[in-house]
Amino acid sequence: MLKTLRIVFTIIAAAFLAAILPASTFWDWVGVIICIAGAALFWILMLLCKSAQEKQEHKDDPTPGDFFHPTKTTPIEKTNDREEKND
Repeated sequence: MLKTLRIVFTIIAAAFLAAILPASTFWDWVGVIICIAGAALFWILMLLCKSAQEKQEHKDDPTPGDFFHPTKTTPIEKTNDREEKND
């Protein structure tokens, strides 16, 4: 559902951006401001849906950590263990 909303909001934002030139010829600066505000609004809505979708996907399928982003459950080897192995 969120992916569909992202696509719809992106298309509407693009339509608002494409309408800037015709709106400027018919309604002068008021039309341009309305089109820019509409494009910004739908772009922000698209970003909100994107972040919500990423949170939902991360909650549904947590991936294990890697070298740069370790998880809290990743065991860390202690230095004492290495010293015992050398003896």
